[in-house]
Amino acid sequence: MKKIIKVISVFILIFTFLPIYVVNATNLKEQNNQDEQEKNETTPYSYLEYNKSERLFQNPNNYYQIQNNKIKISGGDYVLTTSSIGLKVCKVNQKLLGTTSGYYSNKTKKAVKKFQKKKKLKQTGKVDYKTWKKLGFSKNDWKYLSTYVTPLKIEKSSTKSELIQAMLDTAYEYKNAKTKYLVGCSGKPGTYVDCSGLIFQCLYSAGIKPKLTIVDHCKLKYEYTSNYFSKDNKLGRVITKKSIKKGKETLKKGDLIFYGNPVNHVGIYVGGGKVIDSTPQNGGVKKRTLTNNYTMVIRVFETEAEELSNSDKVKVKINTTNKTYTGKEIKPQVIVTYRNTKLNENIDYKLIYSNNIKTGKATIKIEGIGNIVGTIKDYFYIVPKITDISYLKNSSKGKVKIKWKKDSMVSGYEIYMSTNKNSGYKKIKSITSYKTTNYIKTKLKKKKTYYFKIRTYKKVGNKKIYSSYSSIKSIKIKK
Repeated sequence: MKKIIKVISVFILIFTFLPIYVVNATNLKEQNNQDEQEKNETTPYSYLEYNKSERLFQNPNNYYQIQNNKIKISGGDYVLTTSSIGLKVCKVNQKLLGTTSGYYSNKTKKAVKKFQKKKKLKQTGKVDYKTWKKLGFSKNDWKYLSTYVTPLKIEKSSTKSELIQAMLDTAYEYKNAKTKYLVGCSGKPGTYVDCSGLIFQCLYSAGIKPKLTIVDHCKLKYEYTSNYFSKDNKLGRVITKKSIKKGKETLKKGDLIFYGNPVNHVGIYVGGGKVIDSTPQNGGVKKRTLTNNYTMVIRVFETEAEELSNSDKVKVKINTTNKTYTGKEIKPQVIVTYRNTKLNENIDYKLIYSNNIKTGKATIKIEGIGNIVGTIKDYFYIVPKITDISYLKNSSKGKVKIKWKKDSMVSGYEIYMSTNKNSGYKKIKSITSYKTTNYIKTKLKKKKTYYFKIRTYKKVGNKKIYSSYSSIKSIKIKK
């Protein structure tokens, strides 16, 4: 009986703690028509399949690699001192001073000492866990208030555009929740963030974990984390304002826009000449018109150009089997893949055909678009269509007259004969002019049945390309 109870208990535990994952894929809408139009544009990569052994898109090795799992930040259980800023400091100031300041000032320190004296704690002027608990705050906030990370909005199969959209969605999420500004903060939507705190959450939602963390951001020395972001060469490709002015570069959605010299502010470009950022002047996270006083740009999701003809990631497969003449353009199947995933024509590459109507040698050229670069040329042959025997008659003794329809798209005709319908055919005549449409075969034996078929050919240089054989015609020699 005890064994049965143990088995039942094990099953209960298994099903009680079996993890259930729910993916929330809510996309936030952009707020003006111009942005909406950009959002609906075709993405650079429209993939049909995905090899799940690796990410579909990954940054080059010299940049931060995109994480597959939710980013976790530790170290939130730090002691508050005059070197601290952020959400935890704000809670202490609200409790002891009745303000929402994010700075641990001398006033804060004095108020903490006074509180510690009242509660018979060691009067350090620093908020350790004991003081935190006496202030009436939770253990959960002590550990996790400063380590909130936006859940991933991406999957392994996410394209570059979807990664950028994850950052934009997070920015809009904070904006729509009317998140307020507070120095050193990177809280949940609807609470407090400063400019860098917002960018941290945008990056985290797209799988990017910079070297500096939101816990570092709670230190006074990292008050202007935007300045550290601007110097982090692993964060992305730096685009100068000068290159944008000269038209060599253009701003793209997801670009990080930096202000000041030295840098003291950052926002995210959302398209349509707009940025989303968190400023004390605007009271929090707002969408506003991009002003011309920015100093530099960093593009987080960069990709190395992949060469069509020299890449272990880009593969091109062309169906170059012979095609039969139809009188119309012939376009054989072309498959271009990136990391075993099919790319789309006119988005990632374009096809240019030449001489692909008439019989002969046709050319197909594949040109890369965007980050797929280079050109590949290949050839295929358009072979003549079938010409059938239209007339077969034993015209005189031991002779058979053969006729067929003229085909101006060919160079000539070949006639084959056998005494067995299913095998043994030998070429009995090669005709070198398309204008010739008949032939007389002689020296045939009376009372014997002969089988004939014909095919056309086109000369391309020193090569002959052939049509398929015609249907077989038979005749019994009576004369």
